[in-house]
Amino acid sequence: MPLTSLLHTLESGIIHRLRLAMEPIGVDVQAFPASPVEFELAPYRSQIFFSMQRRRFDPPEIIDSIRRDFSQRMTIEWGLQAEFINLSTHSGVYLVLDRCWLALSGYSPAYTGELEGLNRIVNFEPMALVSESFTGLSEGIYTYNQTWSLSVLVYSDIVQHLADVGLVEIIPGTPGTPGTPDTVRPVDPSIPVPGQPFPLEEIKVGLRRAKANDLEDSVLDQELDYPVP
Repeated sequence: MPLTSLLHTLESGIIHRLRLAMEPIGVDVQAFPASPVEFELAPYRSQIFFSMQRRRFDPPEIIDSIRRDFSQRMTIEWGLQAEFINLSTHSGVYLVLDRCWLALSGYSPAYTGELEGLNRIVNFEPMALVSESFTGLSEGIYTYNQTWSLSVLVYSDIVQHLADVGLVEIIPGTPGTPGTPDTVRPVDPSIPVPGQPFPLEEIKVGLRRAKANDLEDSVLDQELDYPVP
């Protein structure tokens, strides 16, 4: 499934978890509306909005330089915005913020799908609260924000993906012989396999003539063909 489906799946699961925690105290939880017109506070009722804020990617780590496999950690930062009608009793605000913290702290999604193309999920780290703050008062609405972090290790297997779509065949190494590498054979010899030489049939060399500082306006003088043995 495409990467956006991963974000939607995670967001839906987190919002469902928050709703279970907020339902007993009558606080509504929803994703940030797609249109600003929909962003209105329900009368006489506190509410929570939740969405993805940004993603950060660590430098990739090469696992297999021949197969071009690598892993990369992706950290997703989520934003939670809690809005309250009034602060006449701080116990209500504290109760909601604590319930959010307890509902999401340590949460690890059970996402087992694959991403579109080359990427595969390996494991999620527990969700953690990064920051929490009072952000302002506007038209009698008090707003608090929380920032949450969720990291996941993504594994990219290029050769396996080519095998999945029928472009190459992976022949396992010799059984019972440790360290014997797999053999990757292209189904179509004209398609190069990552980590292996391109299938060359002929090398062409061109000799061109041009004026100094005007290489774009060159003339082909001679073209030589060298067959590959």
